[in-house]
Amino acid sequence: MKRLGVNFLILAFTLTALGILLEGGVRLLTSPEKEIDKDWVHQFIQYNRDGFRDREYTLAKPRGKFRILAVGDSQTFGHGIERLEDTFPKRLETLLNQGMERPKFEVLNFARPGWNTADQLQYIYKKGFLYQPDLILLNFFHNDLPPSLLFDCDSKDRELVPEIGPLVEWFHRSFLYRFLKFRMNRLLEKTGHKPSYEDCRRSSYQSRSWDMEEIYLDTLLHTAQMKKIHFMMAVVPIMFQLDANYPFAFAHQKLKQYCDSRNLFCVDLYQEGFQGKNEDDFILSRGDRHLNTRGAELVTQILFEKLKPLKNYQDLNRWHLAFDLKDLLEINGITKQFNLLFSELDISPINLKNEKEETLAWSHQGNYYIARTRIDSATDKQIFVRRIILERDGKMVKDERKTFDPSSGDLIRHEITDISNGKIIQMVKTPKPGNEKEFIETKQTYVFAYHSEYRKDLDKFLWELEIQENTRFLDPLTLESALFFPDQLRLDRLDAQKLRRALEFYTAFPFYEKGSGASYVQKLVGDILRVRPFKKSVQFVEDLEKSNKES
Repeated sequence: MKRLGVNFLILAFTLTALGILLEGGVRLLTSPEKEIDKDWVHQFIQYNRDGFRDREYTLAKPRGKFRILAVGDSQTFGHGIERLEDTFPKRLETLLNQGMERPKFEVLNFARPGWNTADQLQYIYKKGFLYQPDLILLNFFHNDLPPSLLFDCDSKDRELVPEIGPLVEWFHRSFLYRFLKFRMNRLLEKTGHKPSYEDCRRSSYQSRSWDMEEIYLDTLLHTAQMKKIHFMMAVVPIMFQLDANYPFAFAHQKLKQYCDSRNLFCVDLYQEGFQGKNEDDFILSRGDRHLNTRGAELVTQILFEKLKPLKNYQDLNRWHLAFDLKDLLEINGITKQFNLLFSELDISPINLKNEKEETLAWSHQGNYYIARTRIDSATDKQIFVRRIILERDGKMVKDERKTFDPSSGDLIRHEITDISNGKIIQMVKTPKPGNEKEFIETKQTYVFAYHSEYRKDLDKFLWELEIQENTRFLDPLTLESALFFPDQLRLDRLDAQKLRRALEFYTAFPFYEKGSGASYVQKLVGDILRVRPFKKSVQFVEDLEKSNKES
C-alpha cells in the first residue's frame, strides 16, 4: 500500500513536471498574444457623453461642416487599438481635412462592440439623427446579421475541461491548454462533430436572419433617403484566408446583390484592398482577428480614395443635397462644373448641359432653386426631372421628382416631398391602372421618431420606431422574441391582432417594395406552422394567406 502511494506521488510529480515543460515549450514557440480584457479597456477607452468612443461633438452641426456618421461594431469601434486617433473613422477624418486651412469634415465614430444592424438602426434613430449627419457610412461586418431565435448553429470553441472548480482560471491562462483546445476544435470541425465559423455564417445567410437583415437595411436606407442624408456601405472582410480560397466570398456576393438592387453605393473592402494579403499583418492575433492599426489604416486608405473627391468642392455643405452621392464622387461629372460656378449663383443663374442631363440653378429670395432634367439618349426624351429648393445653409425645403416612360414620354410617377417643423410630408401621384390620364394620389407624413418605455413589470426597456405618423415599426427581433419565447425573454405575449398588423406592415410598407418584407413574412409563417407558438397558429396562417390572395 505504501509503495502504491509512492508510485502515485511519482506519477503526479512526473505529470506535473511534464506539464510544466510542455507549458514552457509552448510559450517559447508561441508568440505572446495581445489580450483585450477589462484592464485594457479601462486604460485605453474613453467614452463621450453619448457612450461612444470619440470626442465630444455639438448636436447642432457647425456652419460649413460636412458631417459623416461612421456606424459599425467592434471593428469600427477599434477593439484592441489603443489610440482613438488610430481608429479608421478618426484617420479618415484626418485625411479628409489634410491640407485644408479650415477643417470641414467631421467623422463621428458611432460604433459599439457587439452591435448588429438592429442595434445600429435603433441608435441611429435614438441618437444619430440628432447630430444632423450629411452622410451615414455603415461599416458592415458579417456577424452583424441579427440572430433569428430559431437558428441553431454554435461555432464557439468547446472547452476541454468543465467550467467549474478553482482550476478553470488557470486553464484559461495556460498556453498549453489554449493550444490543445484550438487543435481539438479544428479536429472536431474537420470530422463534422462541430460547425465551423464559416458553416454558421453560411447558414445564417441562407436563413431568415438574412431576410431580417434586409428589413433593417431597407429601413436605414429609405429613412436616410427621406431625411435627405447620403448613405453608403463598406463591407469589412473576415480576416481569414484572404487569398483565392477566401471562404466568405458568398457573403460578399450576397451584399453586392443587395447594393445593386437598391442602387446603393457600396465598397467591398476585400476586393478593394485586402484580397491576396496575409491576414496576420492586419489582425491583433490569431486568437483575436480584429483589425490592428495596420488593418485600420488600410480600411482608411480605401475609404479615403472613394471619398476624396468631396475635398475638391467649395461650399459642399450648401448644395450637396442637389446631387446623389454617386454624382458627387464622379471626378469629372457635372458636379465639378456646378462647384466652379456656385459662388456666382447670387449674381447670375447656372445652366449646364451635356448629352445626358441639363441642370439649371438660380437664387431667389434667399433660397437656391435647382432643376435637373435627365434625357434618354436613344429617344431624346426626358425620363426624369428633379426640382429642389434649398435654404442658403443647404437645408432641404422641397424636393419634387417626376419620372417618365422613356418610350411614350408619359408621366409614371410624380413625387413631392416637403420638409417643415421636423416632419416630412410626401405626396405621390401614379397613373390609375387602365387609365393613364387619371392619377391616384397618396399623402403620408413621416416623423422618424424613436420611442422607448421602461416596463417595470418586465424590468426592461422596450423600443419602437415611429416612421410614419401614428405608424409604429415593430422590429423583427422583438416580434420573434414575443412570438416564440415571451416568458423566457420577459416580453408581452403577442396576440393575433398585433402579429397580423406587424406582418401586414412588412409586406405593405413602401420601404420594403423590393420584396424584403414579403420574403421575411413567408419564411416566418413557415416557422409559425412548424413551431405553433399559440393555439390557433394554423388558423391564423390560413386566414392571413387567404387575405393576401384576396388583396
